[in-house]
Amino acid sequence: MRKPLGIVESAAASRPRGLISISSPEAQASPISSPEAFEVLFAEARDLLCVRDLRGKLLRLNPAWSTVLGFPLHDLHGATLLDLVHPDDVWATHDIMHRVSPELMVLGFSNRYRHAGGGHRRFEWTARRFGDQVFGLGQAVLGR
Repeated sequence: MRKPLGIVESAAASRPRGLISISSPEAQASPISSPEAFEVLFAEARDLLCVRDLRGKLLRLNPAWSTVLGFPLHDLHGATLLDLVHPDDVWATHDIMHRVSPELMVLGFSNRYRHAGGGHRRFEWTARRFGDQVFGLGQAVLGR
């Protein structure tokens, strides 16, 4: 049976070569494993980073959401992800966001998000579920 576009069965099989496992001694000694370094990376990333619950409620967003989409962060916190998605992309987004599990991650799913100034912006997503939360990274897709 074919897997739907955007779903990867095994996260381990999809990892690029050359990365250090977060459980390795090298990673444990690395400064990036510190919570402070993660917070700086989260705050300064230009891509959209988010944490949402299983129903799509946005729990945590980095400042790029405001920069890229034009909405104040306080207006987005607690909003539902699908409220921001282009109407033509809602069903596909709903389908894929409810299929993410600890064994299945999203890789390369594309959809459009509403911009505060009008129009929509397209993003390509990587997302992974951990417990009852989904962590996502959205990269802007230009020219499509």
